[in-house]
Amino acid sequence: MRNYLARFHFISKLLLLIIPPTIIILYMSAQKLNMVYTQNKNLRKVERVLMIAPHIGKLVHELQIERGLSAAYLGSKGKTFVKRLGTQRKLVDAQYISVQKLIEDFNHHAEMQKIYGISSLLEELKDVRAVTDTLDIAAKTQLDIYNKIIMRNINIISTFSKYSQDVWITRTLMVYVSFLHVQEDIGIERAIGANTFENKRFSPGMRVKLIKIL
Repeated sequence: MRNYLARFHFISKLLLLIIPPTIIILYMSAQKLNMVYTQNKNLRKVERVLMIAPHIGKLVHELQIERGLSAAYLGSKGKTFVKRLGTQRKLVDAQYISVQKLIEDFNHHAEMQKIYGISSLLEELKDVRAVTDTLDIAAKTQLDIYNKIIMRNINIISTFSKYSQDVWITRTLMVYVSFLHVQEDIGIERAIGANTFENKRFSPGMRVKLIKIL
């Protein structure tokens, strides 16, 4: 009986020595696996986001060209850049479709749609194009609408940083956004210049806009 009790106590002590460390090891392993899973999930998000960002950047560029041609068309009272403007609109639409497709393939499609506002962007473009064609819009109003659409796209890329926990990736995105802002200021100057050149004078409100940028 004593031998049995001694053996029982020995086994109990052994279990007390083995079980707690085992539980701790299992818990830490589970935590590690969960962290690895989360990191991999985040990397997949970042990979998709980094794929989308340059496409939005290209859409911004095409919109800037359309804005400049639209400003010139309006300044000339519809006499110049008719064909080029039509061609450029098609390029913008094609790039818009490319961005839309990438967003639809994104795992967080609903979230991205909410951020990007695909349908509203297209409707705004249709509206400003329609009144540009009929010359039924002031140059400053036309410029403001294009500026708002373009800035919304640039700001979208800024929001992508929240998908990354990597400092280098976040900084890279911010540098890219800064470049797009500089490019946008130049694009606005060109649009004002194109409208002024074709109109032979500053349209109402355009001189003030130019001074603000400079």
